[in-house]
Amino acid sequence: MVTDRCEVRLLEAGDVLMAEGKPVAGLHVVGGGKLELVKGGAVTGELMAGDLAFASGVLSHEPAPATLRAAAGGALVVIADRMTTHELLVSVPPLLELLATS
Repeated sequence: MVTDRCEVRLLEAGDVLMAEGKPVAGLHVVGGGKLELVKGGAVTGELMAGDLAFASGVLSHEPAPATLRAAAGGALVVIADRMTTHELLVSVPPLLELLATS
């Protein structure tokens, strides 16, 4: 039910998914590969398959605390835009729990 409403995006190494300071615009789940968290030009962490990107910001639409880009080898990301994410939160209550605890 959730994935039917999402799009899958293929990112090549270095492609930026989200820029630091821009609002977190919906749900972003790493489906494969890795994403790098970049702050001040340095890689400060990684997200791997199954990880949610800036989960706390999905509900609050807060600015991304770091730039998120594809690591070497690229990444697949499952994305639901902000409106779709809100609709999914109403129709799939466990998703709300997942975002609230991440």
